[in-house]
Amino acid sequence: MSAPSSPPSLTGDQQRLVSVYTAILDNPLDSSQAKSHASSKLRELGVEYAPKPSQNVPDRRGLEEKA
Repeated sequence: MSAPSSPPSLTGDQQRLVSVYTAILDNPLDSSQAKSHASSKLRELGVEYAPKPSQNVPDRRGLEEKA
């Protein structure tokens, strides 16, 4: 089963890439160059990045996949 945050057409490898690129975009310490690369890669995969709310809450999307 795929996580609801990812389109079902993505393979497991692509879903891992999506979570890596999303983590880059969510990380305030990553460079803007890394962020622009990550967001263009997400667009190539057909995924729309939605920034998380700025509160410091761990993202549970990745945890549900591994359970």
